[in-house]
Amino acid sequence: VSRDSFPGAVPVEGPEGGRIRMFYSRRLSNDSWGHVRASTSSYCRESSSELSVTAVLVEDNNPVEPSRRRSFTFSEIVHASAVQNLSVSRRRKWLLMTCLVVIVLITIAGLAVRLARNDASSDDSLLEPSPVASSHPANNPSLSPTASPYALNAKPTLSQVNERGFLRCGVPNRFGFSFWNETSGEREGFEIDLCRAISAAIFGKNYTIETVVLSTAERFEALHEGLVDILIRTTTHTMERDIYQIDTRAGFTFSTPYLYDGLMFGGIPPYDACADKRSTTGECSDLKICVRDATTHLDILSELLPGSNIVPVQGILEIGLSGGKCNAIAGESSEIGSDIVKMAGYHGPYEAGTSVLSKEPLAMVTRDGDSEWSDFVNWVLASMLYAEQQGITQRAASVLNQINVFGPKYEDMFMNAIGAVGNYGEIYRHHLAGPFPRQGLNLLNTGTTGLMYSHPFGSIERKGPGPVKGGLINKIIGRGSLRCGISPRNGFGEYDGSEWSGLDADYCRALSASVFAGDQNRVDFIEVSDTDNVEDLYAGKLDVMAGVCRRIRTDVGGHGIAPEISFSVPYFFEGSLGISRALATSQNDEQWSAFVYWVVSCTFYAEEKGITKSRQNQMPIVESFGSDFSRMFRDAILAVGNYGEMYSRNVENVIPRNGRNMLNFDPVGPQHFPLPTY
Repeated sequence: VSRDSFPGAVPVEGPEGGRIRMFYSRRLSNDSWGHVRASTSSYCRESSSELSVTAVLVEDNNPVEPSRRRSFTFSEIVHASAVQNLSVSRRRKWLLMTCLVVIVLITIAGLAVRLARNDASSDDSLLEPSPVASSHPANNPSLSPTASPYALNAKPTLSQVNERGFLRCGVPNRFGFSFWNETSGEREGFEIDLCRAISAAIFGKNYTIETVVLSTAERFEALHEGLVDILIRTTTHTMERDIYQIDTRAGFTFSTPYLYDGLMFGGIPPYDACADKRSTTGECSDLKICVRDATTHLDILSELLPGSNIVPVQGILEIGLSGGKCNAIAGESSEIGSDIVKMAGYHGPYEAGTSVLSKEPLAMVTRDGDSEWSDFVNWVLASMLYAEQQGITQRAASVLNQINVFGPKYEDMFMNAIGAVGNYGEIYRHHLAGPFPRQGLNLLNTGTTGLMYSHPFGSIERKGPGPVKGGLINKIIGRGSLRCGISPRNGFGEYDGSEWSGLDADYCRALSASVFAGDQNRVDFIEVSDTDNVEDLYAGKLDVMAGVCRRIRTDVGGHGIAPEISFSVPYFFEGSLGISRALATSQNDEQWSAFVYWVVSCTFYAEEKGITKSRQNQMPIVESFGSDFSRMFRDAILAVGNYGEMYSRNVENVIPRNGRNMLNFDPVGPQHFPLPTY
């Protein structure tokens, strides 16, 4: 079976034989689903067209037990548009229709019996349907956030992975990142090595991974429903996805970015230049740009070009250029460079553009509600960056210090991770240095250039669910004030006998303005003697603490060390030892932690865009937390100004602004900042 002989057929990989009896997809209509069942069963049962696979997740609509699974990779998901091209015999169609009629008749009979019983009962409660647990989001217009059905009924992910005996990572099919190597007979790439590093941190030398290749459209649902433990799938960290990803109606947790990229154009000349200039007239009138569906790239292009010039697809090379559907493509620079396009199999005329249209900080993604697991994977990445900074290679991994914040079982987690794949620089050189030379944002920051860098917001104009019932945002509003912990320090927290001032105090006021519709004075400042002592934060005596240094022991907590803490993006760096200071919140309320994170980030964005206190109305409207907070960014900037204004007013006379406290913007410099793993 191939795409040419059977349009809509699904490619699979692996050395072991097997038969697919049913494909998994939640996006198919009932009619199309029937076509998939009949057609794929027909293909797979005929010896002349048997498919070779390594394993399946779902068989006859039932999850395959872990004990029956083998190491596998998942192929592209079948979509409804492709299903229509599958040929199905007339006899099978009639058989399917007959089955459906029987099911409908049985259902009607069952309803009649139930109604008869309800009519005979005097208890009105019998007329209400009983709640039924479901792994699918409800189909209703409610914007209420949904907890992962997997997380609701499962142990913490780290425990699940240990019991299962292997780590399951959601990955792409992309050269350099995650691709099938015919020579080695294995899936390899930069993101595969990240998956291996995490697994080694868990299991030591005898680690095992499974990789599930997911399309952009399916990745968040797969993670939300527990089909994978983590996404390491070239996924951009945005505010929208952090708070309320529309397909799953849930928020997700993002690691520190492991790669920085940007959206660019390429194409068959002269259409590469047409795309760069965003020209759709004259010789550019027939410009067609293929872009991956369900991505931030599509959102960006939709704002720049007419819809008639944009073609959403799943594969920009194989469908777009090679398939003749488009004369230009849009993608990250790491996937559309001339050399990369040739390596991927396209050998026609091609030129890469020069304009960079977006920020794409690519991060690992985990489910909300599992802070231990999110912290675990983030600190594995931190250890790889730290090892590179310290010159600790794969061969010298044994010199890394033990750490017991996750418990004695994982005290050698950093040594095991680096020992399995090497430090960050080593895996970059091995997989990406050729097609995507390391430069700019992807270098280690040595302290001479800025680190103040805002992440993209995404589609924050989409209305989110509003504050979680019983959550901290509602409690703060009900109380009428924000409780902010602050420590005395020149330029950061200064008290004159009547009020607090300084950079830390300004961030507390920015939060107050964002929560209380522009009122920056609804802050109860509570003096703390040690910002590393976060017990009051965890106990609920404080809503936020300013100026907290991000260290692994403060961040992770647990095991009698400290409570678990979330940090905003750092707003001040000091010294050469990697000390960074940020706002800290308890991980008990992820929505509030996200709120705080993005208020801090918006002050960097404002300075990048030249938006000052007097021009605050140029800040974007935000619907992610509901309509009541649509002005949250504008109110924050109106209250305290952008980051440059805040620094100049509070800190400049104490510590002149330079180095890491500068913007990393136009031109960009190194952005990777190794957190100390001690």
